[in-house]
Amino acid sequence: MSKIPEKDITLYHSILAKELLQYTAVPEQDLQAFVSCFEFQEYKKKDIIIAPGNTDAFKIFFILKGITRIYYVLEDKEITVSFKMENSVVYNGFTIFSGVPNIDNHEALEDLQVLAANIDNLEPLLYKSHPLEHLARKIVEKNYSSFIRSNYNRMFLPAEERYEYFMKTMPSIINRIPLKYVASYLGITPETLSRLRAKH
Repeated sequence: MSKIPEKDITLYHSILAKELLQYTAVPEQDLQAFVSCFEFQEYKKKDIIIAPGNTDAFKIFFILKGITRIYYVLEDKEITVSFKMENSVVYNGFTIFSGVPNIDNHEALEDLQVLAANIDNLEPLLYKSHPLEHLARKIVEKNYSSFIRSNYNRMFLPAEERYEYFMKTMPSIINRIPLKYVASYLGITPETLSRLRAKH
């Protein structure tokens, strides 16, 4: 991997710091120590950045550019459960919190630019700084609430309401990814998705 200019790393760290401050206030010294643990990485479209079976993917990613899809494979069928795009924080929570091998796939749907840090490098900072520990909890809370809302919509809302909520919360993403993944995420057929798009 080619080394990028220091000025770019500084810019990317400042973007990350600004985004993290939207979760909660953190003293400048603690925040800079935290973001300095993140390194720039690139992935090609279709790359799997977190694979099933991993027990060592203890990383947290911040997406600078691109989209990832999180999906499971059941009886050779891919079931999409989430999309993450620019300014999103992505991590392998299942393995990090349980120590059990990962069971989902995190795939780059576009060429991806991220900042990535090993959890082992972040843990000592979280242990020493209550504001950083609070920040980590807020990140987990946001991702968990998003996961719960997505599951609720999929299980209880009519297809049209699922589609409307998707377009309200992620309006730009539908023009950047294959519609079959959107249909899978919404729990509907591609034909139903086409009809819903035609109505709106």
